[in-house]
Amino acid sequence: MSKKDDWCSKKGMKARKKGIKKLESKSRKWCYFAFFCASFIIYIICGAVYSPRSSNALAITAAFAEDKRLGKTPAYDTCQFPSFVKDESVTDTEFVKLVYGIAEYCRDRPKDCEKGTQWMGAFVFNAACLFVTAINFIVLMFGAFFFYPRYFGTMCNLCYGCCHCSAFITALAVRFNPYGLWCSVNIAGNKYEGMGSDGKHKWSDEQTYQSDGNVLAMMASIQAVLWCFQCYCCCVPLLQTPIYDKKDKSKAQVNQMPAPMQQ
Repeated sequence: MSKKDDWCSKKGMKARKKGIKKLESKSRKWCYFAFFCASFIIYIICGAVYSPRSSNALAITAAFAEDKRLGKTPAYDTCQFPSFVKDESVTDTEFVKLVYGIAEYCRDRPKDCEKGTQWMGAFVFNAACLFVTAINFIVLMFGAFFFYPRYFGTMCNLCYGCCHCSAFITALAVRFNPYGLWCSVNIAGNKYEGMGSDGKHKWSDEQTYQSDGNVLAMMASIQAVLWCFQCYCCCVPLLQTPIYDKKDKSKAQVNQMPAPMQQ
């Protein structure tokens, strides 16, 4: 393998830098730019779906942080603020199975049981991963036209891809564990609106624990698909970067020269 084929060598980077400038077509560069621009918008939208949920969960936990009855469990992750109201579509038999599932879960995994649903952490983790990855797509937009943003942006994207994978797997795990299944049938309005003038906490039905659980399940499934594109398609521009070689060009010019006319 020549030094120009080595991604990490100075000659390899220099050859690809010139390759983008002299060999790569403008139409291909603009296609890369459009792809990363669309990726940026999609990830911002997905992060924006998580953002209000994570903010609400953090607000509830902060408001009831001094409640000694909670122990080590964050207030939001108890799934009981302001109350627990079972969805009427869930039969009593099904609900008993959910409660029994929690009992077994807490018996076998007491430390995880103390953490509650862990939905708050999942919301925050996924929102952070999506927003940070979206920022990196801005770097890759410049990488559509220049080598170094393309190179470092792709390397960072692979690192963020690992974090993104952990994030949506965590979301699926906490949504469908026994605690998450039980909490997903709670239709009590949990949109926290702060303390009212009467000194009581105000709540809105705009959000519920059930809708929060639906968001986790839906978004994690979408993110699994996005992650596949993130880890494969986003590497294509770097892998397809042409290598500029003066020797190859000079050989091509010699081969293209017309043969001398025979007299």
